[in-house]
Amino acid sequence: MHPVRIAHLRAPVALSIAVLLASGIIGCSSTSPRGDKDAVKVAVKITKNLERGQKLMDDARADWNLNDPSENLDGLSKLIQAEELFFEARKLSPNSSKPRMALGNCRALIGYVYYGQYQKFEAEVKAAEEAGSEVSPKEIKSRDENLAKSRDWLQRSNQELEFYVRFLIQQFPNPFIYEALATNYEFLGEYGAAENMLKAFLQSVDISRERRMEFEARARALRKKRLDEFEG
Repeated sequence: MHPVRIAHLRAPVALSIAVLLASGIIGCSSTSPRGDKDAVKVAVKITKNLERGQKLMDDARADWNLNDPSENLDGLSKLIQAEELFFEARKLSPNSSKPRMALGNCRALIGYVYYGQYQKFEAEVKAAEEAGSEVSPKEIKSRDENLAKSRDWLQRSNQELEFYVRFLIQQFPNPFIYEALATNYEFLGEYGAAENMLKAFLQSVDISRERRMEFEARARALRKKRLDEFEG
């Protein structure tokens, strides 16, 4: 069975990873759901989790290969650990901006790692098919499993970032949330949603004319993909 289609975006993989890792965990101050001494304890716990999670992400970045995402599997365990810390921080304070954004970004990075593995096995399967060789069932299974994992993590990332857009962005403005969502949607083949997020990003951010033209071109490309898909 042919795997569920996902956009083939090796260059955006590298770009997205570079943006998320280089920027670190940006965001606004968190608000604690409790008061007095309990609130202080919760705030300290959240801060420690965010710091530890960021350190793990920095460690994963140290050996990151932006040109070939399929080689980034070694950093996956650190990203998983970071995700667990961010998830705990978000549970402690669901309406805080920083834990939710950190969790969404981390989950997206994990999705990109699995997508890189999917690309690796997909290339091996295609090479075997083009050579007229027998395709290994193990390679097909690995390809499909990594694609499914990538989609799952990107969708889980979207849950966090979409919550941010719906409930937090007015209090804690951060236009780059729109860009992160646009990239996730594009990976998932949801081109209309990706185009809308890019439009929201351009309406919310002050960037150079050159950068704006780049994003506008990307939005047009997404619109074309959406129309081609509809007509096809």
